[in-house]
Amino acid sequence: PNGIYDAHIEINGYPYLDGKERFMHTSMCEDVCKTKKVKELKTIDANSVTVQDLEILLETTMYHGFPIVSDDQLNIVIGYVSRNDLIRALKCARDPAVMATLR
Repeated sequence: PNGIYDAHIEINGYPYLDGKERFMHTSMCEDVCKTKKVKELKTIDANSVTVQDLEILLETTMYHGFPIVSDDQLNIVIGYVSRNDLIRALKCARDPAVMATLR
């Protein structure tokens, strides 16, 4: 059963991805990020990335965002993070006071 907000979204034809549904991603990073401007594709491996890796990535690139992949070998896209969101998340990770409010 859908709620009133679900009905409102449907009636108005708003784009919406239902968080209750599972989506199978089979896109490869190279296919999604094809462009002549990118010489080397920088991705974030969801299974092995460290805070230090992310800080180095931000220091050494000027990209506005990064694909998150299932692993570096397969490069199957499972998400995306903008540079600004990544900077905010790292700032929170470094500040114990902020982390305490998130628990």
